[in-house]
Amino acid sequence: SPSPMPSTGYHSTRLSRSGLAAGLPHTRYHAVTARSMGTRMASNAASHTVALTTGIDMEYRVAESAGAAAGGKPPLVFIHGSFHGSWCWAELWMPFFAERGFPCFAMSLRGTSATPQIAGATSVQLSEHIEDISCF
Repeated sequence: SPSPMPSTGYHSTRLSRSGLAAGLPHTRYHAVTARSMGTRMASNAASHTVALTTGIDMEYRVAESAGAAAGGKPPLVFIHGSFHGSWCWAELWMPFFAERGFPCFAMSLRGTSATPQIAGATSVQLSEHIEDISCF
């Protein structure tokens, strides 16, 4: 049986006793890995490419459990940050949620990882990322 999801996540903020009176947040960072969860998650997040109406070929990954369709749980969409791609969700988080019946999708945004920018473009605007996500 899969281990429970760590309650701390990658980043948590709490008020320390000394900061509580002053109202200052105390921030702790936690590296959550398959080892710290006490399990080795198999990555079942298959990589695909789809042509979007925005003119790019977006790379994305899908992870679903055998009972995901029957479970009726909503799909989860994972969107990476800077200098990442869909791969960053594939080892731990997509298998974790897929094993619990959630269909999981992760995309590589335009100009990052496996989704190249349109030829000749030198930058990517946030509005382009939003449009690509909407067309996905």
